[in-house]
Amino acid sequence: MVALSAKSLLSHAQYLLLAFFFLVDLYLIPSPPFPIRLLVAPLIPLACYTPYVKRFFVPFLPILTWLLTFYACKFVPISIRPPYIFVSLLPTLERILYGANLSELLSRSPNAVLDVLAWLPYGVIHFCLPFVFSASLFWFAPPGTLPVFGRAFGYMNLAGVLTQMAFPTAPPCEFCNSIDYVYFP
Repeated sequence: MVALSAKSLLSHAQYLLLAFFFLVDLYLIPSPPFPIRLLVAPLIPLACYTPYVKRFFVPFLPILTWLLTFYACKFVPISIRPPYIFVSLLPTLERILYGANLSELLSRSPNAVLDVLAWLPYGVIHFCLPFVFSASLFWFAPPGTLPVFGRAFGYMNLAGVLTQMAFPTAPPCEFCNSIDYVYFP
């Protein structure tokens, strides 16, 4: 039996964490039916061992985990979710950090053109750019750059999804002066 070094053990432990999230997501997501999901599930380890595919797929695993977990969030049973969505927390943090509620200031003068211009970076570019950037790192960056980016980007976003699930907050535009939280049945 070959003894693994501490660095190697830590490197392999991340895949146990990702496998845990994959299994939970596999259980939570209702469609396609469970037998079909069980047939598709072996494709992930297969992609990790296919010679040329694994160069892109293994660094993509944390990002795939984040995307699947983000999608699976809506299927978490209500009995497990936190019962309250804190509505006043983000506007309060805006006032503390910036000295004013920026959402209120920006919503005083609505403009359709500005709304579309705000949507493009957040709704389109924000989602597409990491995939384009990953492909450019794959082709043009020095070896080893893509795995670092994939891990950092995937784990950062996975931590954001888990934080939002554990401590749900409403966006600042949903702020109501009369209540501190919303009961989420």
